[in-house]
Amino acid sequence: MAEGTVAEADPGHRLVYRARLLYDPEVAQDAPIRLAWQITPLGGVCKLVLTHDEFPGETATYRAVTSGVPP
Repeated sequence: MAEGTVAEADPGHRLVYRARLLYDPEVAQDAPIRLAWQITPLGGVCKLVLTHDEFPGETATYRAVTSGVPP
């Protein structure tokens, strides 16, 4: 679904990944974006926040993820 590299890793707290998404032919043509997961422990569970950014404009990838991550 994606190919890229880990840009930052703080196990249990944060993961930043630069990736090109591959799940759709139009999206796969776009430049890589940044995906950042912020992990906040909350007792026996965790809150996970995913942020997509560093889009070069309103690309197919931008349009695909503005409503959330596709299933």
